[in-house]
Amino acid sequence: MKTSTFEKLPEQKQIRILDASAGVFAQKGYFQAGIAEICQAAGISNGALYKYFQNKKGLYLVVAQRTLSLLREQENTFPMGNESIWIVLPEIFEAVSPFLKEYKDYMVVYMDMGSPSMGEFALELSSTFEKWSFDLFCRIAETAMAKGEIKNDLSIEDVAYFMDNHLLLYTFSCLSEHYNRRFNQFLAKGADRLSNREKIERVMDSFRQFLI
Repeated sequence: MKTSTFEKLPEQKQIRILDASAGVFAQKGYFQAGIAEICQAAGISNGALYKYFQNKKGLYLVVAQRTLSLLREQENTFPMGNESIWIVLPEIFEAVSPFLKEYKDYMVVYMDMGSPSMGEFALELSSTFEKWSFDLFCRIAETAMAKGEIKNDLSIEDVAYFMDNHLLLYTFSCLSEHYNRRFNQFLAKGADRLSNREKIERVMDSFRQFLI
């Protein structure tokens, strides 16, 4: 993956190119996104793009890496340490809305990674992304179990999976009407429309019901 030339660019220009690329990938999908429209959105020539990246796949992988970096930066704002799970979890979910407001295109790119048509990227991306969220929720589960805040006969891995799936469904419900309806069907008894605050309350109710 040819990125050494790209990495020598000023950081602001790197971000501008990646933000523009994420916007095109989010709108068109990886396969329909054209190099010409990416270059136009980023304000660079086709030749410059191929000087920075080997091909469209190389660019996409760097966009995906920035997505993960942004998620890791967001994690640093969470009140981890020895805080109660009932403080940490709501703050994680409440951070979704402002994060999406600023980085919506990147999260659409992440959501699209789950499409069967994106299978060629699974080996290069999936394990890295899933390890990040797995490690995060395992740490939260371990701390909560040690403090007696949740059942101690649960598998930490199962608890992490349970929490991560709720976060994914909530996040995707903020991006997609399909997932919004799915959220409402499973966690809101078919309610037509909930605010993000009401959704988070439903998620916390689900956590308490199964983890305490």
